[in-house]
Amino acid sequence: MPIFGKSKIGDSCFIDSGALIGYPHNKELDLLENNPDNIEGCEIGDDSVIRPGAIYSTAKVGKNTRTGHNFLVRENTSVGDGCLIGTNVHIKNHGTRWYIVFSESKLDF
Repeated sequence: MPIFGKSKIGDSCFIDSGALIGYPHNKELDLLENNPDNIEGCEIGDDSVIRPGAIYSTAKVGKNTRTGHNFLVRENTSVGDGCLIGTNVHIKNHGTRWYIVFSESKLDF
């Protein structure tokens, strides 16, 4: 399981070996080769279960959160405590709008 940069993982978490934790977003990609320790990383709250998928750098996932497989939480996105992120779900904060994508469907609110 790759853990990038300064990512913080809470106590009693299960992190699957196929998860990408704190993956650098677009503005940090050059740090992968030049200075990977400067990648900001992400935060994962206590007692969370993270299956194969990706949580980008600068994202925050609350405690007691569970994910399905092949999920994506984009940069600058916060997921609250006790949430379930389903399989093939992508969560993105885009300014004042949130986008949640389920496989091929898109909910815009």
